[in-house]
Amino acid sequence: MKAHNTLSNCLVGLALLAMPFSASLFIVGVHAGAGEGTHALIKTAPPAPVFDEKERQAELAQRRARVAQTIGSKAVLILFSAEPRVYANDVDYEYRQENNLYYLTQLKQKRATLVLLPGNNQTPEILFIPRRDTFSEVWNGHMYSAEEAAQASGIREIWEARELEPFLQGLRTRQPYRPRSENVLMTVFAGGPQAETRTDFESVFAAAEKNEAELYMLVPRGTGPSREYAPEQRFAADWPKIPNGFVIKNAWPIFADMRLRKSPMELRLLQHAIDITNEAQQRAWVAAGNAKWEYEVDAEVVYTFKLRNADHWGYPSIVG
Repeated sequence: MKAHNTLSNCLVGLALLAMPFSASLFIVGVHAGAGEGTHALIKTAPPAPVFDEKERQAELAQRRARVAQTIGSKAVLILFSAEPRVYANDVDYEYRQENNLYYLTQLKQKRATLVLLPGNNQTPEILFIPRRDTFSEVWNGHMYSAEEAAQASGIREIWEARELEPFLQGLRTRQPYRPRSENVLMTVFAGGPQAETRTDFESVFAAAEKNEAELYMLVPRGTGPSREYAPEQRFAADWPKIPNGFVIKNAWPIFADMRLRKSPMELRLLQHAIDITNEAQQRAWVAAGNAKWEYEVDAEVVYTFKLRNADHWGYPSIVG
């Protein structure tokens, strides 16, 4: 469809009412310089905010601590990463991490799982990630090393993803599980978790014996199949088949309450996302005056988000 002179006015109205497209920032990226010949009506987004690594990791640790405090010592939280979605044959859609796992870890790794054990003073948090595979990386992109995962999340107890299933089986049967030494990618224990004589699962296992233990996860809303949370749905359906003393609890209300109030760090990121969105809107308005086709206007929006290193749009563009 051809662009009309009224298109820019339409975009202005929609921007004021509903922000039809917006940038979504999940990590702090490198700010790209503005292109040459910037129009006088376009306000270039300022550089992305830069955070001290200790400050950033401390905020993530505070978020996890708040979740742990909310669920208590008789509970366990399990967060699965988002599953890749196939676009066509051997091509996937661009990967986007599950929001709440990212909120607690800032990891984009596929097949990552976070487990919080508030009643376990030795290993209150364990991160499971796949081991790096250089051959797989050639085709599927970069995978986190244990050091990179620890740097991003601040978590120092990291096990290979294959250890998750036997770990969960240990929870189900109330048997403390120690991972195979070769599958411990990083640990807080000098001799490895296998060398510890105490397991510190006593409080949660004691609660499970009384059928008072709780297992928190993101249980999908509704009764129909969930495409986004299919692993959680399968897990929640399978877990009670063998009596284990754990009751499945929904973690959605916890995150809904936490994310309602933004920290100063989040507010700075939100402001930067707004700045990028404003620049994209303004570039679209300017382009609309000379464009022959609506896809040319849409291209300005997409270009600006990429230029400013935004991870994703918050809402898709309605132009085109």
